[in-house]
Amino acid sequence: MSSTPLTLAALATSAVPGLQVVGAREHTLDGEGAFSSAVLLTEDAELIVRVPRISSAEVRQSAEMLGQAALADGARSALPFQAPETLGITRAGETRAVVSTFLPGDASSQRISRATPSCCNRSPRRWRRSTGCRSRS
Repeated sequence: MSSTPLTLAALATSAVPGLQVVGAREHTLDGEGAFSSAVLLTEDAELIVRVPRISSAEVRQSAEMLGQAALADGARSALPFQAPETLGITRAGETRAVVSTFLPGDASSQRISRATPSCCNRSPRRWRRSTGCRSRS
């Protein structure tokens, strides 16, 4: 399947009713190549459309969509950071095209390091285990 930004923009308009794209550019993540992706410009936002190229990317995309769907508006508003939101899905050959909000940045800025809060060391052992906190004892 062709994966030019204009083709991906056309797929996005099929996935999101009423979507009006005014610009599109290719998007790559370190030349990874697992997805054909384009950043789409609308009148008031940037969106991203991604089509998996390999089966492992399709599995990863499914997991991402489940995670995004699990965030209700209340939980999303309580986060101290932005989280992407799936806006639409459509068929793209043997796979699917997924349109979501675009969060600018690079891969290293999106990685989260796991820090152990100091409160974990003062909490009951059962709670530490259930939350993944590690005791220093």
